[in-house]
Amino acid sequence: MDQGQSARLLQAAKARGVTTSFDLIAPNEETLELLRPLLPSVDYFMPSLEEAAFLSGETQPEAIGRFFLALGVGTCILKDGENGSWLIGRDGGPQHIAPWPVEAVDTTGCGDSYCGGFIAALARGLSVKAACDVASAVAALVATGMGSDAGVVDWEQTQAFMAAHRP
Repeated sequence: MDQGQSARLLQAAKARGVTTSFDLIAPNEETLELLRPLLPSVDYFMPSLEEAAFLSGETQPEAIGRFFLALGVGTCILKDGENGSWLIGRDGGPQHIAPWPVEAVDTTGCGDSYCGGFIAALARGLSVKAACDVASAVAALVATGMGSDAGVVDWEQTQAFMAAHRP
């Protein structure tokens, strides 16, 4: 990746009390070894279930999450597309985050929007579980339009959608 620069950056952020998150794209056979020095400095690891299964060799969300917790991440959140997501923390079993009911047009950008929604919700002081619910709603809204930003709306519109469509 970068000869340790990312690990040093994440360590410096953690030393300053910064909350960190990490997403993946298209892992390969070398990815896990490149990630190992980074993961202990990651508060929220948010790969897709498919990516995380590939890296861990596990198939079940709880086993996958525990694999990454053992490598040092604070919390593992597995994005599972139309099936919702999984929250695996150090304080109990996995929690399934239900998907929001929408008619999907295009899922391009849904994973990235999930991460953005999660971070925005945490920044507003929501709990991790509540942030996952917001993230799932944001991803669902993105899926309603064509292109990666077609369903992007503001915080108030997201909250209104959640109130009207609570699963």
